[in-house]
This record gives sequence, structure tokens and C-alpha cells, in this order.
Amino acid sequence: MEKSIANLAAHGLLSVAAIRALPEDELRERIRPSGYMTRKAAAIKAFVAFLDQFYDGSLENFAEESAEIARERLLALPGVGPETADAILLYALGYPAIVVDEYLRRVVVRHGLLAEKAKYREIQALGEAAFADEPHAKRAEHCNEFHALMVEVGKRHCRREPVCEGCPLEWDLQR
Repeated sequence: MEKSIANLAAHGLLSVAAIRALPEDELRERIRPSGYMTRKAAAIKAFVAFLDQFYDGSLENFAEESAEIARERLLALPGVGPETADAILLYALGYPAIVVDEYLRRVVVRHGLLAEKAKYREIQALGEAAFADEPHAKRAEHCNEFHALMVEVGKRHCRREPVCEGCPLEWDLQR
């Protein structure tokens, strides 16, 4: 993902207007490092069309929408599931949203916080409860930092095959 974003940035393509003007085949080439570029390019183009249809092509206008309606509308788009919708809410719109990715799922399950078959919403509710007492103004910032930390822990330690030694979440079960 980072390589695709860097590639778009290097070509001055990190704006709604630039993506709108870019032919889909060129968009596919720019996001190739992320994989599934045909599906992702179509989803990105559908998102821009969505912004045009409902929000005059403006992320700022979209950010004025309530989080509930914004999420519902995002989930109706092709290629947008709960994780993507919540990532858009958090990173593009600044709403406090817990993004449940595979890294967070592994941490929650491996630490016995929820069962292996826990649903997305159950994991999300666990994360939301952790920030329930936060002032609303700080909640999005903390959700953002929490997701970044879970990604880092996931990449370094909570892989498919766990590397628990040195993990900052490791604790002594003998205590």
C-alpha cells in the first residue's frame, strides 16, 4: 500500500481531481504494487464518482456527513468492506473509528481477549470500549495511533507465525 501511495504522490496524483482525470488503466499501473490493481482501481474510481454524485466531488463536504451515514454509504460501494470503510472514516475524514485488520484480529485472539471466530463488530467494540472515556476531540487521534501501533506490532511480531520474543505486548504468564 505504501509503495502505491508513494507512486501516486510522485506523479502528483493524490487528489480527487487528479484521480478523476486519470484514465483507469493508468491508475491500475500506479497502484500495481498493492496487488489486485484491477479491482482496486475500479473501487477508487467508484469512490470518486460517489463523491461527485453526493458531495460535489469534495472530501470536505463528505467529512460534514455523520459518521453513521458516511459508513453506510461507503459500505454500499463496490470493493468497500468494513475495514476499508473504517479506514476512510479514520484517515480521510478524521472520525474516531477502530479499524479491524488482520493484525488486530491476531493480537486480540492470541491474547485471549476474544474467540478465534470473533466477528469484526465484536473486535471493533472491544477497541471502542478502550477509548470510551477519551474526550471526543482526542478519540480520533488515539484511534489513529492505536491502529498504527497494532500494524507495527503485527508486522514485527503477530505474523501468521508469531514472533513473540521481544513483543511489547508480551507478558509473563507465570505471574
